[in-house]
Amino acid sequence: MGYYTNFAIEIRTYVTKEVAKSIVDSINNQIGFKAFSLYEPSNVNDTDETSWDLEPGDEMKWYEWESDMDKIARKYPNIEFRIEGRGEDKEDWWVGLFKGERNQITYAEPPSDRWID
Repeated sequence: MGYYTNFAIEIRTYVTKEVAKSIVDSINNQIGFKAFSLYEPSNVNDTDETSWDLEPGDEMKWYEWESDMDKIARKYPNIEFRIEGRGEDKEDWWVGLFKGERNQITYAEPPSDRWID
């Protein structure tokens, strides 16, 4: 069984498509399977530098996401990453920022479905 989370990763630093693909390969290798692919906007050329979104294949069990992203950020110390996770429970929603040896995880307040007043 286990706990599933929906992940979204953004490469926030502007890089070329070649660098972005290398990063996606590194993340997939770190996880151990092809979890993400590169979203390629139609208006971006191969030599353009831009931020990139990684498309997840599906929700997954990735319990080591924080230590894996630490390793990726150290491998690419000048690149900033944003990772967002939404778990099976609506209270499980967080955003992580990684760059070099720095990281920051923020847990979001889920929206309320109850009247405040």
